[in-house]
Amino acid sequence: MNELTRKKDIFDIDFILFLCFFLSINFSIAISYIFFTLLLLKSTYKIIKKETIFPTLPFLKYYLMFACSTLISSMFSINPKISFIDNKELFVLLLLPLTLIIINKKEKVKITTLFVLISATISSIIGIIASIMQGISTQNRLKGFTSHWMTYSGLLMLSFCFLLFFYMERNDIKKKDKIIFMLPLSLILIALLASLTRSAWIGLLSSVIIYIFIKNFKLIFILIPLLILTYFILPQNIKNRVYSTIDINNPSNKDRIHMCYTGFKIFKDYPWQGVGADMIKKVYHKYRHPDSIQNNPHLHNNILQMLAERGIFTAIIFILMIVMHLKNLIKNYKMNKTNNFKGALSLSALLTLASFIIAGFFEFNFGDMEIKFLLFPLIVLPFYSEKKEKEC
Repeated sequence: MNELTRKKDIFDIDFILFLCFFLSINFSIAISYIFFTLLLLKSTYKIIKKETIFPTLPFLKYYLMFACSTLISSMFSINPKISFIDNKELFVLLLLPLTLIIINKKEKVKITTLFVLISATISSIIGIIASIMQGISTQNRLKGFTSHWMTYSGLLMLSFCFLLFFYMERNDIKKKDKIIFMLPLSLILIALLASLTRSAWIGLLSSVIIYIFIKNFKLIFILIPLLILTYFILPQNIKNRVYSTIDINNPSNKDRIHMCYTGFKIFKDYPWQGVGADMIKKVYHKYRHPDSIQNNPHLHNNILQMLAERGIFTAIIFILMIVMHLKNLIKNYKMNKTNNFKGALSLSALLTLASFIIAGFFEFNFGDMEIKFLLFPLIVLPFYSEKKEKEC
């Protein structure tokens, strides 16, 4: 196969749309939706024409179960119309098989991760410039081109986790090239710190600790002094934000405790089907803690949100869905220990999903469409199947 034919085979229209989709996530949800829709229509057409097959992975059935359980919950919602409209988010689950239809070569994985790096780096530079111009403050949080600072920081966290471990673990990248990759990763980390989003910090730090436990526990003796040193050189506003994580009198921390109170009270009244998708904000005021200072549109915890919004069955399926995906990533990592590329891909996806789960104990990040747009392709990449080529 000559070079031109090989490049044409890699950069097919589906893959180009996929890369455009990835680039747009950090900058415009509307444009991301357009590319996602085009990808969905194109892949559906190819399946109908039998040009490709729908991927089958053991854990995908749990995502289907989750979608079905959510739809059933919406049937019993306090406002089914609003809940069913909100259920359009379920289409994003199709990104899991969609990614596997498009990504069928090692080269495509490498190019995809490079585009993740480019998109996150540009977003980080924009955030850093904004921090320099307006200062670092909880009154003026970094959002980049996203709709919310938690979305902005969540996207940076996922990108940083995946890219850091993917580049660190690969043997096919020279040491000097790894150092070069550290420059854009450093920019992403700086922007993430400047975002002042504690849940993203905790998610990132947790993934690093898990990595240390998996690879070499002795690295913890490097991490601890590094964290202490980093703390002392941080700007005061970031130091204050770090301290607020353990400050029980912090208003934000108290509000999260009040959310737990509210969530369990809602669950107690609607244990089986929940109040319905997108309905927490409609009932929050009725169940609000007496000392709570505000009504909230959702509960800052994925599992609690599922319990109150969609009921016990959907919450159990949600947990099972995540556990089975983790189990398959661990299995894939163990199976590919002799295949450095796929092993690195599996480990980075595993740790990225772990960071998302842990951050999700402090925010409802599963309800963020931009986050899922980035997360789902990254955590399914290790399961890509290499397309066999004919000799040319």
